[in-house]
Amino acid sequence: MACDITSAFLRRHVVERMESIIDEEQKITHSKFTDEVDTFLSDPKCLKKIKAPPEAQSDSVDWAYSPIFQSGGKYDLKPSASSNDNQLHFGTILCSLGIRYNSYCSNISRTYLVQPTRAQEQNYELLLEAQHAAIDALRDGATMKQVYNAAYKVVASKKSDLQHNLTKNFGFGVSSHKPFPSVTQQHSPLKKKQKQNPMMFRLVLSLRSLVLQFPPKTRRL
Repeated sequence: MACDITSAFLRRHVVERMESIIDEEQKITHSKFTDEVDTFLSDPKCLKKIKAPPEAQSDSVDWAYSPIFQSGGKYDLKPSASSNDNQLHFGTILCSLGIRYNSYCSNISRTYLVQPTRAQEQNYELLLEAQHAAIDALRDGATMKQVYNAAYKVVASKKSDLQHNLTKNFGFGVSSHKPFPSVTQQHSPLKKKQKQNPMMFRLVLSLRSLVLQFPPKTRRL
């Protein structure tokens, strides 16, 4: 339920609001955008407006963490990141939000490319392919290094000039009892937990220090 509400909230409120900001070229800071989104969840009619599952109860919904918006070339992919007071830039926009429902938390992060260049589209598609390879490698008995290398090989084989731009950490594992090793180049064992307590991962792939050439003028998501 937490995931269903988070997904609906993102699609039917955050994205629609972002589109209006871009289309109307409104000036708004990341922190102000966060405040707007944060406040909307408190609206008694919020769940109805976002077409959440009809059985969802508004008094059981709360934020798992404050929404995060980032743009303008400076990005922090750590869970401790927060929205700053810089103006929302109509280029590459990162959005992360998580909603809690009856103590169960969800998390969703998306990258929005506003009128991207072909190079940006290709790099994004490359990361998606690398992410899928990492997900496929998350198997019982695997190591964190094997998961990392699965994604690394995709980037190295498809665009070798970007392999050094790939971050050294792909996220981390979480559970209801204790944290698991980060998905890095280390040889940490990935052991499957019992069925009632499955392992969950926050998988984050990115290419760092890229320079945008010939930025587009059109501003449309």
